[in-house]
Order: sequence, then structure tokens, then C-alpha cells
Amino acid sequence: MTITAVIGLQYGDEGKGKIVDLESEKHDVVVRFNGGPNAGHTIVLGDKKVTLHLFPSGILHKKICVIGNGTAINLEKLTKECEDIESIFGFNPRDYLLISDMAHVILPNYLKSSTSDIHSTGNGIKETYTQKAAREGIRIIDLVHINHISCNDPRYDMIKKNRDSLDQVITQLNYFKGNVDNTQYFLNGKIKKGKNVLLEGAQAVMLDVNHGLYPFVTSSDCIPGGGATGAGVPMNLVDR
Repeated sequence: MTITAVIGLQYGDEGKGKIVDLESEKHDVVVRFNGGPNAGHTIVLGDKKVTLHLFPSGILHKKICVIGNGTAINLEKLTKECEDIESIFGFNPRDYLLISDMAHVILPNYLKSSTSDIHSTGNGIKETYTQKAAREGIRIIDLVHINHISCNDPRYDMIKKNRDSLDQVITQLNYFKGNVDNTQYFLNGKIKKGKNVLLEGAQAVMLDVNHGLYPFVTSSDCIPGGGATGAGVPMNLVDR
């Protein structure tokens, strides 16, 4: 059993996608553990090419691909990636996909506000992580159980106010109905069975929110420890 973390040591664009692509062949599960759809890996196979922003690069090896709890997910963009992979490479990537029920969701109003923020990539990621830190974010599991959120929940008024926007995202989530899971439980089960797990990082160490060149950083943890928290696996088992 091996848990490998692929981490950028500079500011991103060091070629992590190539390394993940090579390492995917030796691993059973590939996990994207941080960031959102501002990251990008362009995968070229023969004369075919696709750019992935949320999917782990291991998808073209048809490995089990997990989008972990540490990510921020734009469901509309993830749907587009699925459609692109299927149309270009001829297989349904959802057959190999698991989405953490604890991952936070990029809402349409976050996208709207981020377009006027010069310190943002315009993808709603800064806003999503801000809401997460304020304990006002919406996770995948909250969308699943949106009608059962208590009036004592501090997000209740926000949910009521933005219900039309949330319903739009819930409709997008229906596309991934069979892909949502407790991925921490799933991953630790695979580890106990001796399977090899590959943690695919986005951005790089100098953009880490805690250890990077603050304040010119991203909103998530890009270091190997971020792989442990963003995927839900023990750090002491990350051995490469």
C-alpha cells in the first residue's frame, strides 16, 4: 500500500499533471484534494486533447477518481468536463467518479460577486472558501438535504433568501446523483485493503494559504498536509 502526494513546490504550473498522469498507472485511486476550477491540467492523448479543471488527471487511465472534501466544486463546470471527456474519448467518466458529500459548492451568486473582484480569478473560489471559514458555506450534503435544514441553522435565512439559486445548483447535482459518497470512509477502506492512493494537488506551496507568500496566495492548503485534510486520510500514511 502506497499513498503518494504530487505537490507543486513553486507557484503552480510545474508540470504536476504530467507526473499525475505517469503515476496514475501505478495507483488504484486518484484524489483531487484542494482548490477549485481555476486550476487546469491539459491532457493530450494521441491527437485528442482535453483540459480538466476539477477532474483528477487519472481519469483517462479509467482509475477511480475522487473529488475530495477540501475542494470547491462548480457543478456546471464539472458537468461540462464530463461531457467533454465522453465526447472526445468515448467513455462516461461518471462511471469512475466519486464526489465528497462534504465538499463545498460554488454558488451562482459567488460567481457573480467574484467577477468584480480584482484579487479573484472570477471563478467564485475565494468567495466559497470565505463562506466555508465563516461557517456559512453550502456543501454537497446540504444540497441533498436542503429541505431538512433547521431554522436554528445559522445558514437558514441565507438559504431561504437564495432558494432560486440553490434550486438551480440542485438540478445540476442530479446529474451526479450516483457519484456522491462519504469519500473519507471510501478512501480509508481502500487503504485498509492495501490499495494505492494518489493525491493530486492544485496550485503549489508558495500559494498555500498558511505557508505561502501571504497575502498573494490561494484559499486552500496546497502542501502535503492539505492532502490529508482535503481527502480525509491519515498524514502518517502519506509515504511518497
